[in-house]
Amino acid sequence: MYCYTFYPILATDVAGVVQEVGPGVKNFKPGDEVVAVFNQLTGGGLAEYAVAKESLTVPRPPEVSAAEGAGLPIASLTAHLALSQSAGIKLDGSGPRKNVLITAASGADEVIDYKTPEGAALKSPSGQKYDVVIHCTTCIPWSVFEPNLTETGKVIDLTPGPSAMWTFAVKKLTLSKKQLVPLLLIPKKEGLDAVVKLAKEGKLKTVIDSKHPLSRADEAWAKGIDGHATGADEVIDYKTPEGAALKSPSGQKYDVVIHCTTGIPWSVFEPNLTETGKVIDLTPGPSAMWTFAVKKLTFSKKQLVPLLLIPKKEGLDAVVKLVKEGKLKTVIDSKHPLSRADEAWAKGIDGHATGKVIVEP
Repeated sequence: MYCYTFYPILATDVAGVVQEVGPGVKNFKPGDEVVAVFNQLTGGGLAEYAVAKESLTVPRPPEVSAAEGAGLPIASLTAHLALSQSAGIKLDGSGPRKNVLITAASGADEVIDYKTPEGAALKSPSGQKYDVVIHCTTCIPWSVFEPNLTETGKVIDLTPGPSAMWTFAVKKLTLSKKQLVPLLLIPKKEGLDAVVKLAKEGKLKTVIDSKHPLSRADEAWAKGIDGHATGADEVIDYKTPEGAALKSPSGQKYDVVIHCTTGIPWSVFEPNLTETGKVIDLTPGPSAMWTFAVKKLTFSKKQLVPLLLIPKKEGLDAVVKLVKEGKLKTVIDSKHPLSRADEAWAKGIDGHATGKVIVEP
């Protein structure tokens, strides 16, 4: 009697080139560039060769790189399903405006710091109620969500457990207007086609944290599950007293502050800096230049450094090289034709763009 041990191969989202096709495959041939999604229970993506179902494989257009394609399936399908079906939001912008809270996310009109009493209670800084909550984390009970919802508000739970399923059933049986909706993703080709099309049109962007060779897949996997891939370790909400004072939630001091906004005086930065901390001001005005001079003349260990950018070819070469190597990524918010450059300019300065606004021929 022989005993065999089968080791599961992780990863469900892949992009690659078709090597061979089965006898029943009609829509693909060797050499086609594709994006595919595998069964979430069995995986199979972390391999040099993998077998994909035709029903869960779509063409990868040239506008979408292999890395961007590989980052699309499960994350984008989940977001697409949660917003368009569970939340009933029209993604073409034709429907009514809705207030949406996304837990454990960034890039929004308002930021909630869970470490404050108001943040832990999920209260909107502006006091508004939520039509939809896209719930991406765990351990937040229904009792916290309910008072923050509109009369017909929904919580769409992306990782539903027994408690969520119980609340879902109770709310359905009691005909409650406020609902908890467990999202159970079953990938389908139509959905994958839709998100790849959005990526092709520049309306959906895969933000890539890092790239790793297959031989070091263990490092990539560890990076993906440690909770620090892309984004900040801590978030400060300027609308709270602690946030306005720039205090770190963990109480640590800053070695460097990259100062990208205006209206924050040196007196706010100074107590939050380490002994030799620096504030690098990207938009220095007269006040910043005065502080820079005073700190220099008094030999202060804490410094304000005005950054005056003078573009040079060597610097441009360096950043293009970083992009080529996958170490730097341009996050594109939207693309606009040159004939509508005024709209692009307005989008860029209104404070709500979540990436670069591109004007193209």
